[in-house]
Amino acid sequence: MIRIVQLTDLHLTLPSFQEHRRYDPHFSGGSLLPRVADVVTRATEEKADLIAVTGDLLDIPAELLDAGTGSGVPNATLDLLAREAGEAYLEVRTILRKAGLPVLVLPGNHDHPAAFGSVFGSGGRELEIAGFRILAFWDAERPDHVPERIGSERRRFEEALTDPGPMPQIHFQHFPINPVDNRDYPHNYRDRELMTTKLAAAGKVVLAAGGHYHPGTPLVREGDCALTVCPTFCHPPRPWRLYTITKKRVGMEEYHAATP
Repeated sequence: MIRIVQLTDLHLTLPSFQEHRRYDPHFSGGSLLPRVADVVTRATEEKADLIAVTGDLLDIPAELLDAGTGSGVPNATLDLLAREAGEAYLEVRTILRKAGLPVLVLPGNHDHPAAFGSVFGSGGRELEIAGFRILAFWDAERPDHVPERIGSERRRFEEALTDPGPMPQIHFQHFPINPVDNRDYPHNYRDRELMTTKLAAAGKVVLAAGGHYHPGTPLVREGDCALTVCPTFCHPPRPWRLYTITKKRVGMEEYHAATP
């Protein structure tokens, strides 16, 4: 048995880059960090084996993430963005490490790739805990904002599903595999249906959990695999989840961190 705490989509804004707060007042800066600390404390109290944070720790506007040479954005602005992003990631990392537990952190589409990598590293995408193989997939949106699992991450996915070993698997990613509402934004993977078919047919993955779609979803079963999306932590009442997993069952409890 393994117990895993998941939280996702903190959407912390940076001091000099508050653009998204114009349309979502729930996106906040460091004032949310004490609530993250509350979850870390609860994780130890609940005797969790792992904390998984599934992307969008920060809320960096896409136009800045896509900016580069010739974009018209001053280099000084990009340097400031990288510096503030790195400082924010360090604060989050410090809080997460207080649990004294293994931590799995992966980036989302609003995270700063270079700053994220400098703080959390580019490794650590796979763990073995309590007889489970746990994989984190670092996927990305394409120019049309539809997420895809391609290249090395696709190869890891395919190889994991054909692994001859007996160890059951748990997959974490930022984007949702199970169907969600895509009318206002393309949240799901481009080949979501194929990925779902492969997960169900493999019979090796007991849970595939993501974020990105802020309302979240319940557990959805496809064969022996449970798929779900954890709701966003940046919106009150600050939901997070605790999974209790055996080889044959996935239990899920949802809790709320202290407000505001």
